[in-house]
Amino acid sequence: DLAQDYVLTACDLTEALRSAHALAQAVAVLQAAEGALSDAGDERLHLTCRVRTLRARLAFEAGERSQAIEHYQAALGAAEAWERAWPRRLLPRLVHCRTLRGLAYAQNYVGDFESSASSFRRAIALCEGLAG
Repeated sequence: DLAQDYVLTACDLTEALRSAHALAQAVAVLQAAEGALSDAGDERLHLTCRVRTLRARLAFEAGERSQAIEHYQAALGAAEAWERAWPRRLLPRLVHCRTLRGLAYAQNYVGDFESSASSFRRAIALCEGLAG
């Protein structure tokens, strides 16, 4: 699917730009990719999570902590919906766990220790569910 390939390519380009510390360019690439998410078919939720997680990381690195948390929360919503849509698949649960950990880290960094601890506990519970 063309939209899926476009978003995946934009995510890879974003990672390269992020590594080169070209944060503004990386944000612009992801903003353009967000416009294609509605056409991404059955991978829309997964790709939305991936794009919003990358936006969160970019915001965090730019010092925009509250925006990072907002992006992580949007990514988490997509991850949870993806997991509900595909309850027998492993990848949605793993992405859900990773997204919770990213959110918890950002929450901790801004001093929201109660929310951070809650997010970390949720991530641990999800991961324990995989192992047990």
